[in-house]
Amino acid sequence: VELAPTRADLVELRALCLVETGAFLDARDAAEAALAIEPERYAARAVSAWCAYRLEGPGEALVRLGELEDSLRALDE
Repeated sequence: VELAPTRADLVELRALCLVETGAFLDARDAAEAALAIEPERYAARAVSAWCAYRLEGPGEALVRLGELEDSLRALDE
């Protein structure tokens, strides 16, 4: 069953579920798909960073987490 690729929230939720099961490659792909639809999906960005940590090491993960933190700080309160 394929998800409708127009719903970033559902694709993001799938990424979260996949990371919980340890399927980091699939979770990364789902997070990137959600971000392709809607680049400001913060949970998808966090999943992407966590997958980068698990698959590539801390260097890339820290870069992604820093970018996420910067975008969150830029939000209106």
